[in-house]
Amino acid sequence: MDLREYQLHNVTTRTKFIELMKKMGGWEREYCEKDILPYWDKNDWWDYSNTANILMKVSNGGSGEVVAGCAYKTINNKLHIKRLFTSTHWRKQGHAYDLLKHAWRTDFESARFMRMYCDEEAIPFYEKLGFRMMGTNAEGYGYVLQPMLFRDMELTLKHCENFQLDYLLDEQDKTFISYDFI
Repeated sequence: MDLREYQLHNVTTRTKFIELMKKMGGWEREYCEKDILPYWDKNDWWDYSNTANILMKVSNGGSGEVVAGCAYKTINNKLHIKRLFTSTHWRKQGHAYDLLKHAWRTDFESARFMRMYCDEEAIPFYEKLGFRMMGTNAEGYGYVLQPMLFRDMELTLKHCENFQLDYLLDEQDKTFISYDFI
């Protein structure tokens, strides 16, 4: 990532998040206002003792518009990717991928798995990156529970591509999946 063109903002306060939302237009601003903000408020994730991260990639060295965002939190050794989005005219340039890799590296020491749901339309994006869906739920959301074997996300995904996912999961993980997803 060329930091002359982009800047990452790791947002952990409500005030900063609202400030960055003002740099958004269209559906992504509405998405942040009506989805991410209320979700973080409901879970008290602005509280410093219970903090979560919203990583925003901003154009023009940080003075431009929000290009992409990733909201995540590590809970019980699982890196939960809560939301990932790319503004419409910035798509297909690797921005969401950059944010996923950053979240992975940042929380690697405290996470054993990456966990996420994704919209049906986003499943091909994640599969192209190397993530495999554990299945889809009744609403069509795909579910990923990816072991985090190495600090490098690409190396882990490459290493896991030929493994049966069931072999990588222990009984506790399988119970979690059946309770939470199926």
